[in-house]
Amino acid sequence: MLNGIRITLSYKFADKDNWIDVSIAPEKYFDIDLLDEGEQLEIDSVPLYLGIKCDLKNFLAVDVAENKIVYAKLLISDDNSEAEGKTTATFWDYGNNLIIQYTNTNSVGEITWNQTITQLRSITEPNIIETISMFNGEDINVIGSHSYMFEDSEETIKCDFYDKTKARLDFERRKNKD
Repeated sequence: MLNGIRITLSYKFADKDNWIDVSIAPEKYFDIDLLDEGEQLEIDSVPLYLGIKCDLKNFLAVDVAENKIVYAKLLISDDNSEAEGKTTATFWDYGNNLIIQYTNTNSVGEITWNQTITQLRSITEPNIIETISMFNGEDINVIGSHSYMFEDSEETIKCDFYDKTKARLDFERRKNKD
């Protein structure tokens, strides 16, 4: 435990009832080089890897698809500030699709960050991954971003979620460009 930070990465196989919990040292989880001089780690400091699938693979050498993992949790607690960051993930279709929920709370349990990300691989075009990010408010969910990523290139088409016609045209333009 560094600066009161505790990190637990948990996962559950599709065919098992129990969770497997693994502690991760904060200095191995966070990118310590990005801290300013005198800056302390916090629950939302920059991690070395982006995403719970990467955490499973890089810290535990566990691949979601190969091991049929369907659920994962990452809990980051700060004993000093009593803040907590929680990430939960549900995977299906061998990890090709996922829903991730990020929730941070402060010392009195108030939610300070609440985001849901859905990522779906196209059935008809398997190299295309659609991602929708939503920020969860008290009464409504607000679209943060909507994009299509192409696995075989670095191109990403971002579109206004409410303009489905434009999104479809951009998608068709990219698909027919090849």
